[in-house]
Amino acid sequence: MANEKRIEKAVKEILAAIGEDVNREGIKETPKRVARMYAELFSGLGKDPGKELTTFKQAEHEEMVMVKDIPFYSVCEHHLIPFIGKAHVVYIPKAGRVTGLSKLVRVIEGFAKRPQVQERLTSEVADTIMKRLNPHGVLVIIEAEHLCYDEKTEILTLNGWKYFKELDQDDKVAQVDINNNRRLSFVKPLKILSYNYNGKMVQMKNLSIDLLVTPDHRICFTSDWKFYNNRNDWQIKTASEMIGKYIVVPRTCTWQGDAPPFVIIGGHKIKYNVFVKLFGIWISEGCVTKAGKRKFFIVSQSPKSRSFKEIKLLFDELGVKYGAFKNGSTVQFRIEGHDFYDYFVKYGKSGDKYVPSLIRNAPANYLKMFLDWYVKGDGHIKKNGAFHLVSKSEKLIDDLQEICIKLDIGCTKQKNKTYFRMETHKTKKGSNKWYSRLRPENISTKKYNGKIYCVGVPSGLILVRRNGRTAVCGNCMSMRGVKKPGSVTVTSAVRGVFRKNATTRAEALSLIKP
Repeated sequence: MANEKRIEKAVKEILAAIGEDVNREGIKETPKRVARMYAELFSGLGKDPGKELTTFKQAEHEEMVMVKDIPFYSVCEHHLIPFIGKAHVVYIPKAGRVTGLSKLVRVIEGFAKRPQVQERLTSEVADTIMKRLNPHGVLVIIEAEHLCYDEKTEILTLNGWKYFKELDQDDKVAQVDINNNRRLSFVKPLKILSYNYNGKMVQMKNLSIDLLVTPDHRICFTSDWKFYNNRNDWQIKTASEMIGKYIVVPRTCTWQGDAPPFVIIGGHKIKYNVFVKLFGIWISEGCVTKAGKRKFFIVSQSPKSRSFKEIKLLFDELGVKYGAFKNGSTVQFRIEGHDFYDYFVKYGKSGDKYVPSLIRNAPANYLKMFLDWYVKGDGHIKKNGAFHLVSKSEKLIDDLQEICIKLDIGCTKQKNKTYFRMETHKTKKGSNKWYSRLRPENISTKKYNGKIYCVGVPSGLILVRRNGRTAVCGNCMSMRGVKKPGSVTVTSAVRGVFRKNATTRAEALSLIKP
C-alpha cells in the first residue's frame, strides 16, 4: 500500500525545489491530491494479479476466447510519466479450463497499476495467463505510444522504398513477424507520425547497418553470445540500453508472395517461370528499339559467355519466333513486332529501368530464379558466392535490394558519381549474412535537430533502410520522454500454439484488427 503521508511530504519538497510557493492558493492542497492519485496509480504494487484468474469448467471448450480493446493506464518507470493504451487478449483453453472475461481485464489492470514499461507489461500478462490457466496458447497485444526515426531513414512499401515524409494513408508498409522466421508482409499503417525533435539520438552504424533513432526507440536484437551459440532469443529493448553492448540485429526477412500461372504479352501466353527468366536476362542485357516502323525486343550476349546456351534454350522455350544475329562481338536474340516491344518499353532504358511488382512480389522461388538470370547477364560473382550489381538506374538497384532482402540475403546499396551498386554479403562459410553484428564502438550518441518519423504496425516491427543499409526495427515510446505524445506503439507476447502455428496466430490477429 502506498504511504500517502510520505508521498504528500515528498511532493511538497519537489514543489519547493522547483521554486514554487507551497502555501499559495491553488498549490497548497496539491500534495494531498497527488498522494491520493499515486495511491490509486500504484495500487497494483505488492499484489498478485494472477489470483484474479479463478477458473471453471466449460464442457471441453477449446476454441478461441478473446477480449479486445481493453483500456488501461499506467506510469512509465523511467520518468513517472503516465501513459494510456488498450490491450487485446486471446487464449485457447485446454480441457475446458476457462476464466471469466472480467478476470482478464483485472489482470491487465493489476500489472498496469505499478511503475511499468510496455514490453514487460505485455509479457507479464501473457505469462500469468499461461501459468494460471495452462491453455494451449496465449496472444497478448498492447497498443501505446511511439516515435523514432530521423529524416534520412526510409521504409519499404508495397511500391518500393520511401522516405517516411513521403508516406500517405494509402501506402502499405513492410512489417516483420519476428516469431515467424522474420516473415515480411505489407499492411496499412495504424498511424503515420512526424514531429520536430531537438535532442540526443542513438546511432548504430557499421558496414552493414545504419540507424539513427531516439533513445527510447525499440530495437530488435539478441546478444552475440546467444546468436553464435545458436540461441536466437530475439528481444526488444530501447536503443539507449544497447550502448556498450555486443549485439546482433536482423536485417533481412523471409517472404511468401504470389504469382499468376501465365503472363499475357500481346497475343502470347507465356508461362510465368519463363517470363521471370526472360525479364531477368532482358533487364540486365537487353533493350527495346525501333527502326522506322519496325519494333524489336533484344537480348545481347557474347557467344563465349557461360550463359549463351541457356539464353538460346530460353528463347526456344518461349515459343515465339525469334532471330539470332551477330552484332560485333555479341549475338542479338531478337523478337520483332509490337507485342514484346509495347510490353517491355514501359520498364525503361538504362537510367530508369525497374522491376515490376509482378516480379518483386512473387514467391521466393521465383525471386531467386529472377535474380539468377539477372546475375547471368550483369553480375560479378565472388569466390564465396557473394555478388555485386551495378546500374545507372537507382530504382533498379532499389528493386534488386528488395528482392535480395525477401530472399534473406544481406546486402547494401551504394551510390557513386555516375552509377549505383548493390553488394550482397556472405559469411566466411559462404552462407547468407542476414544479420549485422554490432560492437560497443558501433553504438554511440549524437545531437540531432530536425524531423523524426514513424509508423505503427500490428507486429510492432518494420523494415527500414538508411544510407542503403537495412534493418528490422521497431518504434519508440513517447511515455519514455519523446516530447510529443499521441502515437501508437504495438507490443505483443506470443505463447504456446500462437507461437508455433502461423495460421492460428493469423486468425487471432484478423479478429483483433479486422
